[in-house]
Amino acid sequence: MALSESQQMTATDRPFEEFERVDGARLKRALMARFGLDSGSDAAAAALEYAWTNWERLRSLDNLTGYLWRVGCTAARRDRRPMRFAPSHGHDAPMEQFDPALLTLLRRLQIDERTSVVLVHGYGWTYAEVADTLGVSVASVTNHVHRGMKRPHCTWVTSTT
Repeated sequence: MALSESQQMTATDRPFEEFERVDGARLKRALMARFGLDSGSDAAAAALEYAWTNWERLRSLDNLTGYLWRVGCTAARRDRRPMRFAPSHGHDAPMEQFDPALLTLLRRLQIDERTSVVLVHGYGWTYAEVADTLGVSVASVTNHVHRGMKRPHCTWVTSTT
């Protein structure tokens, strides 16, 4: 897989604004897949605020997105709002695009399974991209996706209807 020009540059070479545009958007998707729209979005904002405040120190980390994933997870765990996956009027996608049954099924998955399934099958990320963002091995992502998709209540998700 060929890397884009922005992905070829390390965080050390990029200004914060470029990191936020590319990696920050990916971080936000990952945190929303794990914690829901509200908590995940707020967690991403907290992680990016932390990165901005500490950019000179953090920019040289090997896996800065993975590090900020952990910062975002810590922020989201403090949030006690109920998990919400369906967008409301304030989000980009209209409600009609989301099957309520799919959202119910996603809620039933284990949190690691749901995060991996949404990123791989919902956003089209590779297993390696998910592993890098979450700071886990590709084998872990593979296990989470396969277990999530094998659950009896999720078998219809893989069909092409």
